[in-house]
Amino acid sequence: MSEALTSIAGLASALPWVGANLRPGALRGLLFYVQTSEDTSARRWVTHEFPGRDEAWHEDLGQKTRSFSIEGLLVGPDVVLQSRAFARAAADPEPATLLHPWLGAMRVVVLDCRISHDVNQARVARVSLRVEKAGTKPAPVLGIDSLGEVLDEADRLLTAAQSIYAEYRFMRAAADFIVQSFKASVLGIAGAIEGALSNAGLVGGAAGSVSALSTMNDAAIVSDTAVPLAVASAARDVSALAGGRAALTRGADAAPQGAFAALDALNAQELVKAPIGAATTPARAQLVAANEGLAVLAAAIFAGEFARAAAAVPWASRDEAMAARDKVSDALAAAADRVAAAGWDAVWQRLVALRAASAADLAERAAPLPRIKRLELPGVMPATLIAYRLDGDSLSDVFGRGAALSARNRLRHPGFVPAAQPIEVLV
Repeated sequence: MSEALTSIAGLASALPWVGANLRPGALRGLLFYVQTSEDTSARRWVTHEFPGRDEAWHEDLGQKTRSFSIEGLLVGPDVVLQSRAFARAAADPEPATLLHPWLGAMRVVVLDCRISHDVNQARVARVSLRVEKAGTKPAPVLGIDSLGEVLDEADRLLTAAQSIYAEYRFMRAAADFIVQSFKASVLGIAGAIEGALSNAGLVGGAAGSVSALSTMNDAAIVSDTAVPLAVASAARDVSALAGGRAALTRGADAAPQGAFAALDALNAQELVKAPIGAATTPARAQLVAANEGLAVLAAAIFAGEFARAAAAVPWASRDEAMAARDKVSDALAAAADRVAAAGWDAVWQRLVALRAASAADLAERAAPLPRIKRLELPGVMPATLIAYRLDGDSLSDVFGRGAALSARNRLRHPGFVPAAQPIEVLV
């Protein structure tokens, strides 16, 4: 830019009239002389006019892009070559540096460039520029994949819990009676899973991994990695029953509510019972430590899979989604307290992160959902009549709404909705 200024100054001194009456400027370093410049600067407004109101309301949308209209000259015996170079510079797709004679250097985009020649002015070409001040390219606004965050954090939790459990080597050189007692604790987890699935109507669900957990041999029981892997596999298969992106490829029909209920029950109970008797000998102390380690491992893993299952359930109402958020949050908080007391810092961090991700995901998905309302009926009436009074006479909706109302309230007959107690509807 300093070379451009020097050249302009030199040419201006060689042409006294040009130096006295025009101002030097440059576009991408190409020199021209400015005759006039007009600067446009304002704000963007939207005018809102309302029926019955004489005054309008003007909404401010921010500052208007600053623009300039510049009239100038190209002067010299090679004016035709200058014109071609100037036209190429104006047509370049990248923002240009404009040296403005009054405002200094600025980055602009050229919206319009007109160059005219006159036979009576052989050494002069007239330039008309319309430019706008260039801005910076905005960073892309990325949508947050809240479900993906939950699944990623649940995977990290599984990995962290298994890794830390393996580091303790609870069953190293354990006596035979310690191995058998600890095996009973592992079998207790398998039995609890089977019971929870059965109560949720998912008899036989996750059968493969639960069977593997309940039939572990002594060599696997004393392994530093086999036990945490088996517990994690069984818990992961339970959450996979919820379907959606949280599922593994199993080929079975998804049962989101059942899987969520099963994990809710598993998180509400103590999966590993403390051994009877005090830790009065090194062997007994080893058993107590191993059972506590297994209990902490199970608490962390099943709380994490509870969050994974909640992310897969297609909640029908905002109330249900927010209730699930609270249940998952409480389970993860309880597990975090337990692993913190055990000194499993890395697992604690993963539980905290998963709790935040799960709460954000469920809150985001709950926002557009309908609310649950309780209706007291004046008397016995059909479900379709209730739907008609709620939604109007749209035949395409009324029968489906009536069937959904019947299913939600577990009615024995949709044609006779009892008035003995309020019914739930989504509004």
